[in-house]
Amino acid sequence: MKTVHEIARLSGVSRRTLQYYDEIGLLTPCSLTEAGYRQYDEENLLRLWQILFYKELGLSLSDIKKALDGSKASVNSLLNRQNQVLLAKQAQLAQIMKSIDKILEGHFEIMMLRDFDNSPGETAETPYAEAAEQSRPNGGLFNEFFHPLAHYKMQKEGEFRMSAIMDKYSDLRKTDWESICRQAEEVGEMFYRAMPEGPDSAAAEAAVAAFAKFVLPLMGCGSGELSEIGQAYLRDKTNVNQKLPGLAEFVNAAFVHYVRK
Repeated sequence: MKTVHEIARLSGVSRRTLQYYDEIGLLTPCSLTEAGYRQYDEENLLRLWQILFYKELGLSLSDIKKALDGSKASVNSLLNRQNQVLLAKQAQLAQIMKSIDKILEGHFEIMMLRDFDNSPGETAETPYAEAAEQSRPNGGLFNEFFHPLAHYKMQKEGEFRMSAIMDKYSDLRKTDWESICRQAEEVGEMFYRAMPEGPDSAAAEAAVAAFAKFVLPLMGCGSGELSEIGQAYLRDKTNVNQKLPGLAEFVNAAFVHYVRK
């Protein structure tokens, strides 16, 4: 048996995130101690590994839950398909390393241009990844939930170019950028799910922590600006609340609670 603290230390997943996974039914501990502390067994650890694996692939929490709650045969089939993708990537990286050695030795062969041909791996798309792509809001990373943050940057710096964000990540492969977009959208989903719990709930704190850790650095902001950004959500509440009435007020209250704590 492992405690939340031990799992957090072993996996790098925060205690608050583990608690949030329990609240949404993604990772439920096998038992509770008399004092109410969560305990995890080997089956829980395997499920956590699978959660982290699917997150690395860019799936949202809701799609990960669908995958893991399916039949064992479907989960095994998905893992086998992804294993083939990873083996193909491993072979590609090995070939690139060989090409690097040749270039360092002063040799270049025209066939090295095939080192970056990803067409074999592109056929291994999973149905869960396809579903995640279809359900993703239009606008990617900068959908309506993040508009107040962009407006805040414009007011503070006088100008704000979305292309600057793209330039910052211009060296990333397409799959990496898509993963970044999905992770940002997942942060937005955390706020939607936390809203019924209230701005001082553990779910809301986890959402703000994720916002501060992942979204703010992308936009060149710091956690010390959360209060100001919360006010930006209030100023733009007409647009923000189109997705979910009261969302702007909730985000601001969650930011205020997080800063004061």
